[in-house]
Amino acid sequence: MRKLLHRLGLRRLKVNPFPGNPKKLKEWLVKQADWIKHLNKLHIRAEKNDIDMAFCDAAHFVYGKFCSYLWSDEPVYKATGSGRHRLNVYGAYDPITGRVLTNYGEGNIDAKYIVTFMQWLRNNHYKDHHRKLHLMMDNARYQHCQFVKQHAEKLNIKLEFQPSYSPNLNLIERVWKYIKGLVGKCHYRTKEEFFGAVSSILENMDQDQHQEKLITLLTMKFQTYKESQILGC
Repeated sequence: MRKLLHRLGLRRLKVNPFPGNPKKLKEWLVKQADWIKHLNKLHIRAEKNDIDMAFCDAAHFVYGKFCSYLWSDEPVYKATGSGRHRLNVYGAYDPITGRVLTNYGEGNIDAKYIVTFMQWLRNNHYKDHHRKLHLMMDNARYQHCQFVKQHAEKLNIKLEFQPSYSPNLNLIERVWKYIKGLVGKCHYRTKEEFFGAVSSILENMDQDQHQEKLITLLTMKFQTYKESQILGC
């Protein structure tokens, strides 16, 4: 049977999770297509220096599980963290300059945190308050509340909310995946060692070793879906 399937051009592939409700697939695909067009228009304006733009989101790096493989005649265990410690990171990726701008710590990320982050962006990185700054975000409550929107308006920031269940349309998600791939290859004896490794990567994202990877990873090309590929729709 395996030989027959190979002759038919089929491959053994892992079924990936689909971030949405298959019953509303067509409506969701239209919203995603419209959003991609909107992003491309903003990108053209940003290239002309008419506006600034950045993709924003949070990531949570948990100190815990570490798995590896070895040959053994019985189960082998290695000490690891409890999973209760995590480094919370909020960041923005600028597709024009290639900068990854982050704040991080063990505190919670909430509406006040987002307002402080926007103020930090304006005071340190996007100092021309007359030029509109567009921030691409998901629909998390702490970003979508009136408190955040009111402060964004004062800072001449336009909050752009992507369609629901669309992490594939936020470029900074690729940054988090890249960093988790790096830290996931190592074992850390202590929480401090783990946090130090993550923060070291975050603070050196402008170095060539990272930029060479990010240039090819963070393009304005987005994953799209076909109805025929989604099970249960």
